[in-house]
Amino acid sequence: MPIDSPDINQTIREAALRLFAECGFSGTSVRDVASAVGISPGHLTYHFPKKSDLFQAAIETTYRRLVDDLRSLAATPGQPAKRRLRLVLDRLCELAPEESLMLRTALRELMTAPEHLGPIAKTMQLGHPVVLLGLLQECVAEGSLPSGTGIGLLPLIMGTLVFAPVMLSIAHAAIGDLGLIEIALNAGRDDLYRLLGLS
Repeated sequence: MPIDSPDINQTIREAALRLFAECGFSGTSVRDVASAVGISPGHLTYHFPKKSDLFQAAIETTYRRLVDDLRSLAATPGQPAKRRLRLVLDRLCELAPEESLMLRTALRELMTAPEHLGPIAKTMQLGHPVVLLGLLQECVAEGSLPSGTGIGLLPLIMGTLVFAPVMLSIAHAAIGDLGLIEIALNAGRDDLYRLLGLS
Protein backbone atom coordinates (compact mmCIF):
# COMPACT_ATOMS: atom_id res chain seq x y z
CA MET A 1 0.00 0.00 0.00
CA PRO A 2 1.44 3.41 -0.95
CA ILE A 3 2.37 5.48 2.10
CA ASP A 4 0.00 8.26 1.02
CA SER A 5 -2.97 5.93 0.59
CA PRO A 6 -6.19 7.25 2.16
CA ASP A 7 -6.43 3.95 4.06
CA ILE A 8 -3.03 4.35 5.74
CA ASN A 9 -4.55 5.29 9.12
CA GLN A 10 -6.66 2.15 9.09
CA THR A 11 -3.68 0.01 8.06
CA ILE A 12 -1.61 1.50 10.89
CA ARG A 13 -4.40 0.95 13.44
CA GLU A 14 -4.89 -2.68 12.37
CA ALA A 15 -1.17 -3.47 12.56
CA ALA A 16 -0.89 -1.73 15.92
CA LEU A 17 -3.87 -3.64 17.31
CA ARG A 18 -2.29 -6.97 16.34
CA LEU A 19 1.00 -6.00 17.99
CA PHE A 20 -0.64 -4.55 21.11
CA ALA A 21 -2.67 -7.76 21.48
CA GLU A 22 0.44 -9.90 21.14
CA CYS A 23 3.02 -7.82 23.03
CA GLY A 24 1.05 -5.32 25.11
CA PHE A 25 1.41 -1.55 25.15
CA SER A 26 4.83 -1.58 26.83
CA GLY A 27 6.16 -4.35 24.59
CA THR A 28 5.20 -2.61 21.35
CA SER A 29 7.24 0.25 19.94
CA VAL A 30 6.39 2.81 17.27
CA ARG A 31 9.24 1.27 15.26
CA ASP A 32 7.57 -2.17 15.52
CA VAL A 33 4.30 -0.82 14.15
CA ALA A 34 6.01 1.18 11.40
CA SER A 35 7.96 -1.92 10.35
CA ALA A 36 4.76 -4.02 10.27
CA VAL A 37 3.12 -1.43 8.01
CA GLY A 38 6.20 -0.86 5.84
CA ILE A 39 6.63 2.84 6.58
CA SER A 40 9.20 4.86 8.49
CA PRO A 41 8.67 5.66 12.18
CA GLY A 42 8.61 9.34 11.22
CA HIS A 43 5.77 8.76 8.78
CA LEU A 44 3.85 6.86 11.43
CA THR A 45 4.26 9.69 13.96
CA TYR A 46 2.91 12.10 11.34
CA HIS A 47 -0.39 10.20 11.60
CA PHE A 48 -0.18 9.32 15.31
CA PRO A 49 2.22 11.65 17.17
CA LYS A 50 2.46 9.46 20.30
CA LYS A 51 2.24 5.74 20.92
CA SER A 52 -0.62 6.44 23.36
CA ASP A 53 -2.54 8.18 20.52
CA LEU A 54 -2.09 5.11 18.35
CA PHE A 55 -3.15 2.78 21.18
CA GLN A 56 -6.27 4.81 21.86
CA ALA A 57 -7.17 4.99 18.16
CA ALA A 58 -6.64 1.26 17.63
CA ILE A 59 -8.86 0.31 20.57
CA GLU A 60 -11.48 3.03 20.31
CA THR A 61 -12.13 2.79 16.57
CA THR A 62 -12.80 -0.96 16.77
CA TYR A 63 -14.82 -0.61 19.97
CA ARG A 64 -17.03 2.17 18.58
CA ARG A 65 -17.81 0.10 15.48
CA LEU A 66 -18.86 -2.81 17.68
CA VAL A 67 -21.06 -0.61 19.87
CA ASP A 68 -22.63 1.05 16.82
CA ASP A 69 -23.49 -2.42 15.54
CA LEU A 70 -24.99 -3.40 18.92
CA ARG A 71 -27.04 -0.19 19.04
CA SER A 72 -28.35 -0.84 15.55
CA LEU A 73 -29.43 -4.37 16.53
CA ALA A 74 -30.96 -3.07 19.77
CA ALA A 75 -33.06 -0.63 17.75
CA THR A 76 -34.27 -3.18 15.16
CA PRO A 77 -37.74 -1.92 14.24
CA GLY A 78 -40.82 -4.06 14.74
CA GLN A 79 -39.14 -6.54 17.11
CA PRO A 80 -40.01 -7.13 20.77
CA ALA A 81 -37.28 -6.31 23.29
CA LYS A 82 -36.56 -9.97 24.00
CA ARG A 83 -35.88 -10.66 20.31
CA ARG A 84 -33.62 -7.61 20.10
CA LEU A 85 -31.78 -8.79 23.23
CA ARG A 86 -31.20 -12.13 21.51
CA LEU A 87 -29.81 -10.33 18.43
CA VAL A 88 -27.39 -8.33 20.57
CA LEU A 89 -26.25 -11.37 22.57
CA ASP A 90 -25.78 -13.41 19.38
CA ARG A 91 -23.66 -10.59 17.98
CA LEU A 92 -21.48 -10.62 21.11
CA CYS A 93 -20.99 -14.36 20.60
CA GLU A 94 -19.76 -13.75 17.04
CA LEU A 95 -17.04 -11.15 17.47
CA ALA A 96 -14.99 -10.32 14.39
CA PRO A 97 -11.24 -11.12 14.66
CA GLU A 98 -10.30 -7.45 15.15
CA GLU A 99 -12.95 -7.12 17.89
CA SER A 100 -11.46 -10.12 19.70
CA LEU A 101 -8.00 -8.54 19.38
CA MET A 102 -9.36 -5.26 20.73
CA LEU A 103 -10.94 -6.95 23.76
CA ARG A 104 -7.84 -9.08 24.31
CA THR A 105 -5.71 -5.94 24.29
CA ALA A 106 -8.07 -4.07 26.62
CA LEU A 107 -8.19 -7.00 29.08
CA ARG A 108 -4.43 -7.35 29.02
CA GLU A 109 -3.88 -3.68 29.81
CA LEU A 110 -6.66 -3.67 32.40
CA MET A 111 -4.84 -6.44 34.27
CA THR A 112 -1.29 -5.15 33.85
CA ALA A 113 -1.36 -1.38 33.29
CA PRO A 114 -4.89 0.09 33.55
CA GLU A 115 -3.57 3.63 33.11
CA HIS A 116 -3.19 2.89 29.39
CA LEU A 117 -6.97 2.52 29.14
CA GLY A 118 -7.64 5.77 31.00
CA PRO A 119 -8.59 7.94 28.02
CA ILE A 120 -11.03 5.37 26.63
CA ALA A 121 -12.38 3.90 29.87
CA LYS A 122 -15.40 6.22 29.87
CA THR A 123 -16.22 5.31 26.27
CA MET A 124 -16.19 1.64 27.26
CA GLN A 125 -18.32 2.25 30.37
CA LEU A 126 -20.97 4.04 28.33
CA GLY A 127 -20.91 1.67 25.34
CA HIS A 128 -22.02 -1.95 25.44
CA PRO A 129 -23.16 -1.89 29.12
CA VAL A 130 -25.64 0.89 28.34
CA VAL A 131 -26.98 -0.97 25.30
CA LEU A 132 -27.43 -4.19 27.30
CA LEU A 133 -28.96 -2.48 30.32
CA GLY A 134 -31.45 -0.60 28.14
CA LEU A 135 -32.56 -3.85 26.52
CA LEU A 136 -32.85 -5.65 29.85
CA GLN A 137 -35.05 -2.81 31.14
CA GLU A 138 -37.20 -2.99 28.02
CA CYS A 139 -37.60 -6.75 28.52
CA VAL A 140 -38.77 -6.13 32.11
CA ALA A 141 -41.19 -3.46 30.90
CA GLU A 142 -42.69 -5.80 28.28
CA GLY A 143 -42.91 -8.61 30.87
CA SER A 144 -40.47 -11.01 29.19
CA LEU A 145 -38.01 -10.82 32.13
CA PRO A 146 -38.88 -10.73 35.83
CA SER A 147 -39.25 -7.39 37.57
CA GLY A 148 -35.98 -6.30 39.15
CA THR A 149 -33.83 -7.92 36.45
CA GLY A 150 -31.17 -5.53 35.25
CA ILE A 151 -27.71 -4.33 36.05
CA GLY A 152 -26.80 -7.44 38.05
CA LEU A 153 -26.94 -9.48 34.84
CA LEU A 154 -24.31 -7.37 33.05
CA PRO A 155 -21.27 -9.13 34.60
CA LEU A 156 -22.86 -12.51 33.94
CA ILE A 157 -23.57 -11.65 30.30
CA MET A 158 -20.18 -10.07 29.63
CA GLY A 159 -18.27 -12.75 31.51
CA THR A 160 -20.02 -15.60 29.73
CA LEU A 161 -20.26 -14.19 26.21
CA VAL A 162 -17.23 -11.92 25.88
CA PHE A 163 -14.51 -12.09 28.51
CA ALA A 164 -14.41 -15.87 29.00
CA PRO A 165 -14.16 -16.57 25.23
CA VAL A 166 -11.41 -13.94 24.86
CA MET A 167 -9.49 -15.42 27.78
CA LEU A 168 -10.06 -18.89 26.32
CA SER A 169 -8.59 -17.79 22.99
CA ILE A 170 -5.49 -16.53 24.81
CA ALA A 171 -5.18 -19.81 26.72
CA HIS A 172 -5.83 -21.84 23.56
CA ALA A 173 -2.96 -20.10 21.79
CA ALA A 174 -0.64 -20.96 24.67
CA ILE A 175 -1.87 -24.43 25.64
CA GLY A 176 -3.71 -25.89 22.67
CA ASP A 177 -6.71 -28.15 23.16
CA LEU A 178 -8.64 -27.05 26.25
CA GLY A 179 -11.27 -29.81 26.06
CA LEU A 180 -13.45 -29.58 29.15
CA ILE A 181 -13.02 -25.81 29.48
CA GLU A 182 -14.39 -25.27 25.97
CA ILE A 183 -17.31 -27.61 26.69
CA ALA A 184 -18.05 -25.73 29.94
CA LEU A 185 -17.92 -22.38 28.15
CA ASN A 186 -20.43 -23.51 25.52
CA ALA A 187 -22.67 -24.93 28.25
CA GLY A 188 -22.40 -21.63 30.15
CA ARG A 189 -23.61 -19.74 27.10
CA ASP A 190 -26.53 -22.17 26.68
CA ASP A 191 -27.39 -21.84 30.39
CA LEU A 192 -27.35 -18.04 30.14
CA TYR A 193 -29.70 -18.12 27.16
CA ARG A 194 -32.04 -20.46 29.06
CA LEU A 195 -31.90 -18.23 32.15
CA LEU A 196 -32.96 -15.28 30.02
CA GLY A 197 -35.60 -17.36 28.23
CA LEU A 198 -33.84 -16.97 24.88
CA SER A 199 -33.21 -20.61 23.97
